[in-house]
Amino acid sequence: MGDLTPIPQSLPDGRYEGGNGTYFVELRIDVGDSQVVSGDVFLAGAAPRRPVASVRTEPGLAVTQPHGAWRAVWQSSDRVVVPGDLAVEAVPGRGAAAVVRLRPDRGLNGLPAGNEVIVLVQWVAAEFRRLGVETETEMDVLWPQPLQWEGLRITVRECLRLAGLEASGVGQPGMLPRNLPGWEWNESNVFDLQRDLQRLHDVMDGSAQAALAVPSWEVHLLMLTRATKPGLFGVMFDVIDLLPRQGLAVFVQEIRDRTPVDEEDRRIIHTTVHELGHALNLAHRFERVLGRADSMSFMNYDSEYRGGGREDDYWRQFAYRFDPDEVAFIRHGPLSSVMPGTAPFHSVNYWGSTPGARPEFVPAEPTPGFRLALEPPDAGTLFDFGQPVYLQVSLTNNGTRGVILPPDALDIKAGLLEVLVERYSGVGVTRVSEAQPFVPMLQRCLDLRSSPSVLQPGIPQTENISLSFGAGGFTMADPGRYRLTPLLTIADPDDPGRSATLVIRGESLTIQVAYPKTRRDEMNAMELFRPDVGAWFALGGSNALSQARELLTEMGEARRKDARDTTDPIASVIARSLGIYASRPYVRYRDGEYVRHPAEVGRAADLLGGLAKDDTAMRCFDPATAEATRKLAKEQRAKAKRWVRRARPRRR
Repeated sequence: MGDLTPIPQSLPDGRYEGGNGTYFVELRIDVGDSQVVSGDVFLAGAAPRRPVASVRTEPGLAVTQPHGAWRAVWQSSDRVVVPGDLAVEAVPGRGAAAVVRLRPDRGLNGLPAGNEVIVLVQWVAAEFRRLGVETETEMDVLWPQPLQWEGLRITVRECLRLAGLEASGVGQPGMLPRNLPGWEWNESNVFDLQRDLQRLHDVMDGSAQAALAVPSWEVHLLMLTRATKPGLFGVMFDVIDLLPRQGLAVFVQEIRDRTPVDEEDRRIIHTTVHELGHALNLAHRFERVLGRADSMSFMNYDSEYRGGGREDDYWRQFAYRFDPDEVAFIRHGPLSSVMPGTAPFHSVNYWGSTPGARPEFVPAEPTPGFRLALEPPDAGTLFDFGQPVYLQVSLTNNGTRGVILPPDALDIKAGLLEVLVERYSGVGVTRVSEAQPFVPMLQRCLDLRSSPSVLQPGIPQTENISLSFGAGGFTMADPGRYRLTPLLTIADPDDPGRSATLVIRGESLTIQVAYPKTRRDEMNAMELFRPDVGAWFALGGSNALSQARELLTEMGEARRKDARDTTDPIASVIARSLGIYASRPYVRYRDGEYVRHPAEVGRAADLLGGLAKDDTAMRCFDPATAEATRKLAKEQRAKAKRWVRRARPRRR
């Protein structure tokens, strides 16, 4: 099959819609740019319609006419893929109207095998898809001013339009109060606020009983001042069943503080569109699996461009656009892969079939000159069933000269560090092709330009990482052995290839998740493997996850009593999470007002202090987590003492 002979009737590029009483079809004709024709099939009825499947012309096939018949690839809403056909025929005398004929080769999610779905569609817009961006802006946060570039008025909305998206709601003023002393925009608070505003949105839409995580072309954007973490420009949450690729935040004042005045607006627009790209399942271009540090897309960092040190070159050539494979995915990717709330972040390889795509690279053995290692708890590599997996990652320079590292290089949420997870039978070398990368439920976008560190020979840099709950749910939920392999990708201006990166492979660590010993262990695990509980541990507590907090409080007390003279690892991990939670103030949206919940300093000091004094309990944590816990316990004890002194009445 291929393009048919041209006919006089013209079909412009854009989005077409129509139905036949059984199915509703959204067709996209994109001859002038991506050279793809695609569509989404829904059951007919009032919006929101139930998606059935998506279809697009075969990858690698360039569509040069808006009408024709082509072989196509189908993907159902549950991500089953089958081949099939797609045909478009203009309707003379009906303006920009067409008859679309769709046929999967095999039955697919209710679509009959071999039978055509025939629908009359009408052109409705030049943009290929619609995206609602509900925005809340903190008081005193200034939105970026429009920029002039090659005759275009560059705004966030315009950048999305250039990608083929009809965006609504972008830049509308919000109602967030000023970030006053005592408030903190830590990631747990941002998550809580996203959940509160989502509930408000559901109530206003009359859908209060609906699940908060229903897939839709809607995201919630918070424009805030600064986060508690220095250098954090933006975050995107992907929490299964709670906030899957639907909540994001940009820390505008942090960007302004770290950017020359005449470049502030440009970087704020870049960061905002970058975070929206993550919500559409786009990954960083500099990551190992893509190997495109030479990219000038929104999804690259200027600091990583061609190995670093070429920021001016990046901005000189930056055209306020995504790369072609990203544009094709945004416009024509299957609904079940690109739409917020569908496939987990980083689970879709949209770049692999692009002409000239670079195969992902993994060194065959640990990289000489470095030691990248995962360190287990002092108690060993055996984890109780349901016990969250915390490890220390360390990087040592075994060379003779210092190596420059970007800030937070070992932060697994920043995109430079990966951990490959493989079920391990006890024999053979690591099978990278069968291993799955752990993807955190939170993506951090950081300022990697400032405050680089020098990794001196023989002096390790360490960080703690949590590997239990990520974007795809629980990584190691089954008993058995797992082999974990760390990979670190850093900029390398001396790399002769276009990737301009150095991939450091570390030593593999094998851990074992124990089988449940008692019925209580099995019952507890059913609760520990709930998404809200997984998110609780990943965030270090959350005021919005009150059911998880109550459950863990009760579970921790029961397990400590049952343990008697021994230390229960799960009870220790629960106590640590409750202590971290109590150490933070929280901001919630309730009954039309923002309410501050102060930190429970005394409770935090008791929980963390008691844990830090128990050497046996601390052996349940890796060295980095144990050290951070002791440090936080000391800080909370000092705060509690100051609070007691201030509260004590003065003698006259």
